[in-house]
Amino acid sequence: MISAYCILHYGVEWLRWSIRSVIDQVDEFHIFYTPIPSHGFATNYPNPETREQLYAEVMDFDERLYWHDCPDRFEHEGYHREFAVKTCVDRGADTIVVVDADEIWAPGVLKVALEMSTRPDVHSFRINMMHFWRSLKWVCYDSSGPTRIIKPHVHDMSEGFLSGRVYHMGYAQTPEIIFYKMQIHGHFSEWRRDWYDKIFLPWHPGMRDVHPTSIDFWTPVRFEDNGTLEKLVGDHPYWGKDIIGE
Repeated sequence: MISAYCILHYGVEWLRWSIRSVIDQVDEFHIFYTPIPSHGFATNYPNPETREQLYAEVMDFDERLYWHDCPDRFEHEGYHREFAVKTCVDRGADTIVVVDADEIWAPGVLKVALEMSTRPDVHSFRINMMHFWRSLKWVCYDSSGPTRIIKPHVHDMSEGFLSGRVYHMGYAQTPEIIFYKMQIHGHFSEWRRDWYDKIFLPWHPGMRDVHPTSIDFWTPVRFEDNGTLEKLVGDHPYWGKDIIGE
């Protein structure tokens, strides 16, 4: 059985499109919501999004989608993810697709990824992202890749790398969400000084070096769509905007 999971604390802006991009290719999709941040840090800033707002984004999906409320605090993101994986395994999953609320899979990319994941000797697979920056018109590339497919019954912890890239919308969100994201992020202690005020907010085409923690790692380039992205998110309110939040 193929299951997908999403750990969730905030993510209204892209959640519906993220789920929509994978749910037709999996048997079950599980959302593990926590009202308390699990991504590294607590904050006194209130979450801009409520459980009710998040739930409203998913309630129209079919019976393949399962919502799990997780009221207990997870000590860190790893425990949140381990809980999600265990739940999927207990329900019979032998392949698990990891889906963050701001990530969108192109159908062909996920199809190939699932085909590659049938290898019996690999425990997990990483994949590169394309990181959209301030809009759907600019994007940053890098060579890193998070784990996005897990084979829980392969125990030697070997890793593979998938072809293609996933659309990452983590920096194509409103300034309000980006500010909150900073406060609870697992890498908050590494965040570049004044990044939000001096790089993110005043950014305009031509500005380079925009990654929140690493110097000279991201430079936005114009995104050339072959039609795939428009098919996936052309109905999103941010489609066509030059700068999100302005």
